Amino acid sequence: MLMKYYEIKIPRYNAHSLLVDEQDSDDLLKGNYAGFIFPIVYITERCCSVSVRELPEMLYLFDSGELLISNKMIGLIDGINATGWKSYHIELYDSHEDYISGYSGFSICSNSMKDSFDFVLECKNGSYHYYCSDRIRQMIEKRKFKGFSFKEVDENDTK
Repeated sequence: MLMKYYEIKIPRYNAHSLLVDEQDSDDLLKGNYAGFIFPIVYITERCCSVSVRELPEMLYLFDSGELLISNKMIGLIDGINATGWKSYHIELYDSHEDYISGYSGFSICSNSMKDSFDFVLECKNGSYHYYCSDRIRQMIEKRKFKGFSFKEVDENDTK
């Protein structure tokens, strides 16, 4: 029996890495860390300081395509032994070079819903789509994490 999946609509955020180019962004997103030196440093492009309370638990970096996740959410998904993901150390700064704590880089290492992972990354029509299992969706909704929306995946999409 196939796992039930939901496409995750992740808030877009303007930030860029000081060290990662577009080609390397794909490797980070997929969890291929060979050749990277951590932490990866990101600078937001907002014109004012950002408090962690303003930011959602997961961010899609519009300029580079990478994902960031709050350490709070990492603790929860790690605590339920969620599969198909890993994280990496980052430093996040606002445009005034003030440090924003509480985030890590987030990679989705699985690329097929047929393998029953909690997180899946698929490339369709040249763009990435992020999926999670029903148990992850329920956890996010139960904790009332802000910024997420979900779209149920049609069974035909998983074949």
